[in-house]
Amino acid sequence: MPTNRVLIAVASTLVFLGGCASKIQKAGPLVQAGSSLASTPNYLHDSWEETLRAARKQESGATSPIEKARAVKTQAAALDSLGRQKEALDAIDRATSLLPSPLPKPFAFTKASILLNRNDPNGALAILKPLLAQAKDDEVGRNRLNVAVMRTLNREGFFDAALAYMQLEQWQDAVRALEDSQDLTEGRSFQAYKALYYRYVQARSNDPVATSSQLESYATALASYDVGYRSSLLSMWNGSDNSEEVAQRIAAIPNNADRQDALAEFYFFRGAYLKYVKKDDAGARKMMANLDHLAPYGAVEWIMGSRVLSGHE
Repeated sequence: MPTNRVLIAVASTLVFLGGCASKIQKAGPLVQAGSSLASTPNYLHDSWEETLRAARKQESGATSPIEKARAVKTQAAALDSLGRQKEALDAIDRATSLLPSPLPKPFAFTKASILLNRNDPNGALAILKPLLAQAKDDEVGRNRLNVAVMRTLNREGFFDAALAYMQLEQWQDAVRALEDSQDLTEGRSFQAYKALYYRYVQARSNDPVATSSQLESYATALASYDVGYRSSLLSMWNGSDNSEEVAQRIAAIPNNADRQDALAEFYFFRGAYLKYVKKDDAGARKMMANLDHLAPYGAVEWIMGSRVLSGHE
């Protein structure tokens, strides 16, 4: 790998990000600079803090229980993304106490997501499995478009279930949940995202049964079809040594928070590729150090990376 050029490309990405220094400095700067990165902004953190402030203001101005519950639910999601899971659980429980039974699925999905981020995949699945089973039952007799719309509405639940199954190393269930997760609003970009996690499952499981013709077609076709940096990441899983290309594509993303989020994907999937395909534990730990330094609040890849890239699974 042309190491120096890759570092230059990644350094350029970090310059665009303003450094994205972590509030929790677990790792030193990725590249040395003339000034400290500690005072530079973390766009994802700031965005979630602003979401939290706005939701609290909405709660104070709410005129009905459902309006108040929605505002508190948004607070819970923001607190979860900020790493404040205990407060997030308290908030989602407070939100649900304002609502009659049965609990609307978006509220249940938010609680499951918080439990998953608290390292409780079984607790998350206890909420998700009956809801998703009912969702699949409701699809019976529907046409293809209606099913796709329903899957989009349930996307958060299916995708979080896939992540929970991955953590529990229940690989076949993880693949099925990835298949079921659909989003009509994001199209090929989300298909590529699912395909990246499919490649991750394949690399970790070594299970010939944990396969999907749908996800395999996404992983193969979208490596060539241009969906931005995710195409380049899929090419990496298919054997292309293209870290510099990925970093350059991420550096070109205009929105600061989106760029930080994309860089989190790069570090996680690159680290997983190094660890489980190349058997390079040291390289994987370096990617984890980069993730910690980036501190992409709200990015599931930071949480996933902390659980699999630092140790010796």
